Amino acid sequence: MKPVTEFGKYCRKLRTDKDINMTDFAEKAGKNPSYISMIERGRIVPPYQFLMACMEIYGLQGAERVEFLVKALACSPKLAIPLNNVTIIPQERYWQFLACLLLNYEPPSSAGREWAGIRSCLRDLQK
Repeated sequence: MKPVTEFGKYCRKLRTDKDINMTDFAEKAGKNPSYISMIERGRIVPPYQFLMACMEIYGLQGAERVEFLVKALACSPKLAIPLNNVTIIPQERYWQFLACLLLNYEPPSSAGREWAGIRSCLRDLQK
């Protein structure tokens, strides 16, 4: 299964676990239900600002926010997450979030072998 589809299913599960119907969720998020449906079916990856709104609507805190953002990054390595907003990540989980960011970062081609070594170390740390 593609990561974007897994993220969509994860979003649907969060929404249904919180007993929020799609229409109510869409209204709270300022989107239409078809947009929410496309996310939940893995058709699109939402932008960062929408992910922040989702975390608020879902009522995610601490480690739940880390998990949510890590899953979002897994489906979209190019997802732009402003680093000035990482205060939403609890300090004890920050290293996991940072590792995910670094593993999904696409460095310039000049980084070459050095970056491959860093990625290898990060993957070893995640095991």
